[in-house]
Amino acid sequence: MTETISAAIRASDDYAAQLAEFSDQWAELHRHQAVLDARKARLLARSAASADAFADAAVPAIFPPAERQALSRRSTCAALAMATRTPERTIQRATNDAERLVNDAPAVFESLEAGRISARHA
Repeated sequence: MTETISAAIRASDDYAAQLAEFSDQWAELHRHQAVLDARKARLLARSAASADAFADAAVPAIFPPAERQALSRRSTCAALAMATRTPERTIQRATNDAERLVNDAPAVFESLEAGRISARHA
């Protein structure tokens, strides 16, 4: 009977070690994903700033300034959407979220960039 108990303890220890390994790998993948999500947010925020900067030059002056900016941003989002086969509206929402994160919540963005929190937490 002690052999059975010893075998069960060994199996339990092996299982615990395997779970710890899986957990560590899973957590590492999530840290990497957070870093990638931060890079995406930074890129989207930069693309919005660029669209704003080029709005007057890229959109005909027959449109009022606010419309020029909106059209320029929409054009930028459309290009990103086409590049990733993602709905344009999804890119627009992600861009708005990215701008708020990068520009209005730098401490939160820094935590995401360091992989300490996930994009969902941000």
